[in-house]
Amino acid sequence: MSPPTLRALSRAFAGGAIDRESYRHQRRQLLAAIEAGEVDAADWHPPEPELRTVFPYDEDDGDTTQEILAPLGPPPSVPQAAPVRRGRALPLVALALVIAVGAWFAWQFFTPGAPPVPAVRKANVAPDLFERFIAANQWHASTLDALAGSWRGLDDAQRRELAASPSLRQFTDEVLGQIQAQNALMNLGDAEEPLATQGQLLDLMDTLGVSDERVTRARAAWRDAQAAHAASAKPTVAAPPPPPTAEAAVVEAPSSVAPPPAEPAPVNAAVPTATAAPAVVAPVAAPSQAPAAAKTAKAAPVAAAPAAAPPSKPARNAKEACRAALAKTRRPYCRDALADGAKGPTLVVVPGGEFKMGGEAAEEQPRHDVRIARAFALGLFEVSATELGAFCKATGTACPVQPWPETDLPAVNVPWTLAQAYVAWLSKSTGASYRLPSEAEWEYAARAGSTAPYPFGDEILPTHARYSFKAAETRPLPAGDRSVNRNDFKLYHMLGNVREWVLDAWHASHAGAPNDGQARTDGEARHVARGGSYADRAPALRSAARAAVEPGGDAYTGFRVLREIE
Repeated sequence: MSPPTLRALSRAFAGGAIDRESYRHQRRQLLAAIEAGEVDAADWHPPEPELRTVFPYDEDDGDTTQEILAPLGPPPSVPQAAPVRRGRALPLVALALVIAVGAWFAWQFFTPGAPPVPAVRKANVAPDLFERFIAANQWHASTLDALAGSWRGLDDAQRRELAASPSLRQFTDEVLGQIQAQNALMNLGDAEEPLATQGQLLDLMDTLGVSDERVTRARAAWRDAQAAHAASAKPTVAAPPPPPTAEAAVVEAPSSVAPPPAEPAPVNAAVPTATAAPAVVAPVAAPSQAPAAAKTAKAAPVAAAPAAAPPSKPARNAKEACRAALAKTRRPYCRDALADGAKGPTLVVVPGGEFKMGGEAAEEQPRHDVRIARAFALGLFEVSATELGAFCKATGTACPVQPWPETDLPAVNVPWTLAQAYVAWLSKSTGASYRLPSEAEWEYAARAGSTAPYPFGDEILPTHARYSFKAAETRPLPAGDRSVNRNDFKLYHMLGNVREWVLDAWHASHAGAPNDGQARTDGEARHVARGGSYADRAPALRSAARAAVEPGGDAYTGFRVLREIE
């Protein structure tokens, strides 16, 4: 039996007689036999100008691979060439190629003035640190330090390559955006931490050797802000009052009238305790005794007036800090102080108003008008693990274990009852009234005047929220992150990141829901969570979307606080 030809193998494979692996194996064996001279190569004839197309299957509609077949036998006008022993010709061809390549290399290396052989570019052994950092979007002090350390660990060639990459420019833009975000925090009167963060970002730019006029301007502005903060922190000492004269210490009175007793010195006077007694005033019995009295008064110690307290920013109590009028300003932010002097969550004052609540899904029906009568203040971000930890430490409560080591990420795995305990503690510590928002208040704040499916329009993008856009996300953004857009009420992360507990118990629909924004607490054991999470796709992030969550919580659900405004 004669060995098969290459054409016969191709025809068998196209017709389905052999599979792909068998075709490849037999083809390799046939080519090796032809090259070794064990099998004669078939005669070759130039093809005719037009070839007919044959499909491998009768029912083929043209979508499958076509096989182009030459006509059988040589055309009559073309003389047949003598058989060629391809097994003998191939070594000669290979030898000619080797000689040609050798001659070319010799000309490249030894011919004077010949252009140098271009070096083969090595694969980039240093992964692009900046692309990975931007994708992770974790702007913590520890991750910034790690990035600087990774940069120092590169060799000079790798640094030059990364410095010339477009990702460094993109990273610089991101750093400048973070610096601008810290400026917004300083507008709340909390300058120390933002200044420290800005300093670390600018130091990182110096470490990377970034030469950018925008960075230079940002550093100059940072130095000015540092100087202003340092100046405002210095106490101003009031000038001491002029010392009293002897004449001022003499009390003249008619000889027949006993002098009134002097008023006691203030308790906090900066004098020894003995001088806090009434000032000694010598009784004037006769004019002849006046010089002696003056001498006695001069010798007596005089109580000093209390030193003036250094001027400082007026303390803002709860009522002064968060008021409805802030909703109409460009910076509607406020914060309350805790009992230990620490600062409570940053809040945004949301004005009252009306909106249409609900959406297209069955659990979002019926759509109905809701009126929020009064302004309220809502957390700028979700409650972070750090903020929840302060509550747990102050009250001796066991905090839930967090899935991530960073403490500035939103607190999750929070049972609904623990969220309730947190807002009760916050109320007691600040003297203001804190609670979870009702479902209606949450949707009103999330929509921020929008009637579209999302606060940003008919669709949502990764620039609007942290969610699973294409690939599944595995963690949220930090609670203070500003890399995504805020809504028109200037609230961040209302959609995506983590779902948020509200006051309401779960109902299968809005049937019977009140129109004044009050919560419905008479439902199932499950509670409502709103906003969708980092693990959800876009539909779960719609302003009207609702989720029923078991009261024990999960790794996708956190909460933000609402503060009532009188």
